[in-house]
Amino acid sequence: HFDLDHGEEETHLEANSQIPLAATTFLPHHTLKGSAANVMELYRTPEYLFDFAFFDQFFERFINAQPSDGQTLVLRTHDLEYTVHYISELAPTALTIIYPSGDEWLEDTIEYKRLEEVEVVCSKP
Repeated sequence: HFDLDHGEEETHLEANSQIPLAATTFLPHHTLKGSAANVMELYRTPEYLFDFAFFDQFFERFINAQPSDGQTLVLRTHDLEYTVHYISELAPTALTIIYPSGDEWLEDTIEYKRLEEVEVVCSKP
């Protein structure tokens, strides 16, 4: 039940006792204190223009190789999040990535204009 009395300056939301707390979902980029992953770099649109030059300049270490220092590249579009194993190709309008899905490796091409966030996390302390 939401109290939507617009006469008050504050909005109070009551917890729904029908949904157990375990049902709360934290997206991977919301790093919790004590989490094993640390955000090292974070780039978002519109502050950054994601294009060939951006990835060629800042993420060369992920092209055809996965860094051995525990760094992981994470790409986010409006709908999806990709934990990148490595970038297999940089093209003028898109990049092609290899990423894990279940027990297999998949390849996908993502247009730069679809990207909303680019993040590097490190799983090593």
